[in-house]
Amino acid sequence: HQAGDVRDLSEIEAKHIMDTTISKFANNAMRTIGVAYRDIDMLRPDALDAATLNSDGSPAYACETGLTLLGVLGIEDPLRPEVAPAIAKCYKAGIDVRMVTGDNLQTAIAIA
Repeated sequence: HQAGDVRDLSEIEAKHIMDTTISKFANNAMRTIGVAYRDIDMLRPDALDAATLNSDGSPAYACETGLTLLGVLGIEDPLRPEVAPAIAKCYKAGIDVRMVTGDNLQTAIAIA
């Protein structure tokens, strides 16, 4: 394909991006951000796309579908310096510390 061509991303290509780029960033405790766009002339902001469902089964907003992926970025979000001593104090006091996060599982493991 020519650079700049817009085409559908195959499942194999999506898996390749996940296995190489996203996993690499996540294993290095980086947050991943997909950068994508869609040209919109006239679209109500609350318009739904019943053909595309969110993870909870509800229809996705139309403006969130049919996007063109530009790339995937990895950003560092280092722990604040006071986190490790605070966790150590909790352990010393007999408190079990649990992490709850919306991060990619690999990112969460790398951070922990």
